[in-house]
Amino acid sequence: NLGETAGDRNVGGIAGAMSIEYDLDPEEDTERFSLGSTYETRAVLLENVNRGTVTAKKDCVGGVTGRMDLGAAVDCENYGGVESTGGSFVGGVAGWSDAVIRSSFSKCTLSGQEDVGGIAGWAARLYDCRAIAVVSGGDERVGAIAGSADLEGGQIAGNRFVNTGW
Repeated sequence: NLGETAGDRNVGGIAGAMSIEYDLDPEEDTERFSLGSTYETRAVLLENVNRGTVTAKKDCVGGVTGRMDLGAAVDCENYGGVESTGGSFVGGVAGWSDAVIRSSFSKCTLSGQEDVGGIAGWAARLYDCRAIAVVSGGDERVGAIAGSADLEGGQIAGNRFVNTGW
């Protein structure tokens, strides 16, 4: 992506949200919906590059994806600035990620209220990522790799960053 991306919530330079949208109303859709159904989902971002600026008004904004509830981002890169004008969870690759981010790279400026990180604003699993992040705004939980992370149940390993003061 070379173009500018802007939106309200869950904004990314490549994908807004990698998640399941539950808009099914069981009272109206009884013929299509069955309790006990099983669904298989897969979402992979592989070798995606964003060079455009990404701006959101609210939470979950990232250079590659805004929110990752599932899937993986592997070998992705972001070079565009990432900003939330009124929200949190701002990351160079993902704003909020409960999924895997592996071998990805970010070189950008970041700005948000809380949970601002060079790779992810909040993350559970980050492996072998690299960041050169300049944070121009962030009140709490700001980091060169992640603003905050699941340090008890998550897995954060092998990440490197250039020290820009964060």
